[in-house]
Amino acid sequence: MGQTDFAERWREAQGFDASREVLRDAAYDIIQSNGVEQLNMRGLASCVGASAMAAYRYYHGKDALIEEIRLHVHRRFAMALQEAGAQAGDPVLRFHKMCTAYLDFAVCNEQDYRLMFGNAADPTTIGVDAEPRAPAWEGLLRVLESLYHPARPIDIIDKAYLVWGALHGIVMLHLSRRLSFGRSVQELAQPLAGFLERALDMPVTAEPKTTLLSS
Repeated sequence: MGQTDFAERWREAQGFDASREVLRDAAYDIIQSNGVEQLNMRGLASCVGASAMAAYRYYHGKDALIEEIRLHVHRRFAMALQEAGAQAGDPVLRFHKMCTAYLDFAVCNEQDYRLMFGNAADPTTIGVDAEPRAPAWEGLLRVLESLYHPARPIDIIDKAYLVWGALHGIVMLHLSRRLSFGRSVQELAQPLAGFLERALDMPVTAEPKTTLLSS
């Protein structure tokens, strides 16, 4: 969306919430085009055709604005994982599909991924309601809980961190252009999910695993 479109939306916005939405959308557009480092409140105000201090009437500052955008991206990320997992009835296959969706989202939405896992301000100090757990984390816990018999003593939190760490590590190698030894993130999707399945001693599934990333 161009600067002119945001300026038009700003002029037509009715009420506090509508104006906040225009600013948030314009800020997100700047992040997508130039990275979060290039976002500043003065430039944002210019983008929507407002006075230099106008944005501060709707957000306490840049950190508050970024945190709100980050929460929206986290929810969209969680939805992508949930939709991928819903395609499989078998819990292990669901886990494989969610691992693939994680990598797929990061590859297709690089700035979103960097925003989600970049340095975050403390939400309680910037006027943004903190979520106790990220929705994607909750989804990972649920799929892991579905894999193990209730009578079997398993530390789901430990396993969730190991899964997240492995996926995040591959993504960061990809984003930093360090996957230069004969494997791409797409080629590692299926081997990584299989490795995690074996490492976490998951039950065997009878269904075939199809975990190739989108081309």
